[in-house]
Amino acid sequence: MVSMWPALTVSGFMISGFGIFLILVTGVLGLVIFLAGPLMIVAGIILKEPNPPKPDAPNKRYCKFCMAEVDAGSPTCSECGFAD
Repeated sequence: MVSMWPALTVSGFMISGFGIFLILVTGVLGLVIFLAGPLMIVAGIILKEPNPPKPDAPNKRYCKFCMAEVDAGSPTCSECGFAD
């Protein structure tokens, strides 16, 4: 299996496409944005995807909205109040 970061690579292609549009509209600013795209593509190919964060205790989980550590059995987050 190839070790790469697919989301970063795809984001690099999207940034490059947006940079081409901005080159036509703004000129130099678009060029700077366009050049960020290939850097992201190369970084996405070289780097491997980071592991997702894990809570310290096995009976805990992270809230999807505020990333606070909450009890695994709780239907709502104690910090933000959103239901997972």
